[in-house]
Amino acid sequence: MVTVMFTSHRHHRWMVDTSTARPLEHDGKLWKPQPDATSSADEFIAARALFIEISEDSLWNPWVRNERRDELETAMAVMAQWTRAEPGHRMMTMKQWDARQARRDKASARQRERDKERRERDKERHDPERAAARLVLLEFESRLAFELAELTAFRDGVRYPAMPADRREDEIAKLVESVDRLQGEVDRLLPIVGDREDVVDDHGWLPRDRRDLTFWRYRWDREREVRDLKDKVAKQEAALMASTDKAERRKVRDKLRELTYDLNARIAEGPFTVDEMCSECPTPLAHHGWVYPPGLPCPAWPRWAARVRAVRADMEAMLSKRAAEATEPPPPQPLAVIPSGRTIGEIIAKLAELQREFPTAEVRRGRSNRWELWPPKDDNASAGREDN
Repeated sequence: MVTVMFTSHRHHRWMVDTSTARPLEHDGKLWKPQPDATSSADEFIAARALFIEISEDSLWNPWVRNERRDELETAMAVMAQWTRAEPGHRMMTMKQWDARQARRDKASARQRERDKERRERDKERHDPERAAARLVLLEFESRLAFELAELTAFRDGVRYPAMPADRREDEIAKLVESVDRLQGEVDRLLPIVGDREDVVDDHGWLPRDRRDLTFWRYRWDREREVRDLKDKVAKQEAALMASTDKAERRKVRDKLRELTYDLNARIAEGPFTVDEMCSECPTPLAHHGWVYPPGLPCPAWPRWAARVRAVRADMEAMLSKRAAEATEPPPPQPLAVIPSGRTIGEIIAKLAELQREFPTAEVRRGRSNRWELWPPKDDNASAGREDN
């Protein structure tokens, strides 16, 4: 007879006869303790639940596995004290596991090759006009959904409750007109586009192919940014603890609050699936919209892209103008200035000194009744001609 010692949630220990104890049924499986187990059934169930929680969370937030490493190791130690109890059940050996992974890798390689061949064939049926119409359709549908929601909010009085009735009616009329126009465009484009998921780009890629790429690009960007923000938050927290200056602490605290907000917002994103991604950019579809936050329209949508290009052109023109103004020569300055309020002797002495230095200079009246010495007008003109 084999006995096992358990620890209850009250930390009491007792002996169990494993030869007669009934297997534990949990999560559709049968479990039994190992001969040297010291954990109770409740502890095993809790450990397994914690292990599953951390494992599932780390699929979307991989940093969790490292941050909760101690909890994970403790849970795994408890789980190792239990084993499956179905009659004839055998655990997979490492050799069997490797063989299964090899089969999966081969199947994935075959699928990638089939996808590559399909994309090569689909290059021939790429229709630029249809592909462009698809993007316009997506943009119009997104805008239509937004304006329909706005129309409902205005009619229900939810949007701007204090708005005067006559102005509200004007806004509703504008939205109705815009919704009708957008709906007309959508109806016109639907037969042109057809099955939007069957529209290939010039590389033969379907929207679902591109979503797989944008999904992983989004995941990598998010994970990198979260890790970077966590590092910055930790440094700001350390700086706050080390600082004793009140002004500096306020500055650090404000920066810490900003970083923490960004970090929490990034962590709260998702999880998303491949099907929930935009096919044109590494952004979840839920983050595409017409009010920020949560997001902005897709940069591939034609009308929005045109607006962005126009704004960028205006900004570049403004920056070019400022740069040109910055390179213009500064306005001419006098050779010397004699302020007012001096005695006659002081002025005569100063003029004599300046005459020796600037014998051909002209004396002119400047601001605040001061005297200014300038080069002769002919010299200024000559200098201007030489510059030209």
